[in-house]
Amino acid sequence: MNKPSRTWSDTDRRHIAAMAVVVVALNAVGWGVLVAVVAPQRFEVGSAGVFGVGLGVAAFLLGARHAFDADHIAAIDNTTRKLVGDGSPATTTGFWFGLGHSSVVFGLSLLLAIGVRALADPVRDEGSVLQGTLGTVGTLTAGTFLIVIGLMNLSALIGIVIPATAAMGARRLAWSRVIAVGPHARAVEVGDRVLFDPEDKAEVEVQGEVYVVMRERDVHAVAAERLEAGSTGLYL
Repeated sequence: MNKPSRTWSDTDRRHIAAMAVVVVALNAVGWGVLVAVVAPQRFEVGSAGVFGVGLGVAAFLLGARHAFDADHIAAIDNTTRKLVGDGSPATTTGFWFGLGHSSVVFGLSLLLAIGVRALADPVRDEGSVLQGTLGTVGTLTAGTFLIVIGLMNLSALIGIVIPATAAMGARRLAWSRVIAVGPHARAVEVGDRVLFDPEDKAEVEVQGEVYVVMRERDVHAVAAERLEAGSTGLYL
């Protein structure tokens, strides 16, 4: 049975180490500026009071929660699957997504900090043209990206190929061994035996050989030798 490699390459390790260094460095700079420069100034933040370490911790935690929003996870997951399916490196996908997303907020905050007062009122006013425009553009951009990636991943709907000789009589399920899988198949690997309904099959001829092509969701059960000792080797 062929199994995909799950080990990290030297390139992957370098990428992970570099990302860790950047994340630690950005946190060190951010917290250092907050504790050593901002907090001692005791800036007033409207009715919220003094801009201190406590407010910084609250902002950090809210940002961390925002990182796990469903649209972020979907965008990173779909992009990673597409890159892996194409054989391209995907280790840093989430890192670049997060860095790009946070850079927009950082850039706007920097403009406000250095005195671009023209942005202050529109940013505070939820009914301003700036708020409406950025909200619409952001939503359309994110939505379009997810739709495009989703369409590119339609190949996942056809992910398993088995010999056509496995077909049997009416409404009787049949077993056959998988000889190829698509890049997005999750539960099935080459060499597994799958239980399927022959009446739901679609046949394709490749170099004179006829095969059955099906979606992974149409598999009723999988018998796999890779399961741990003591298990049945069969799961639904």
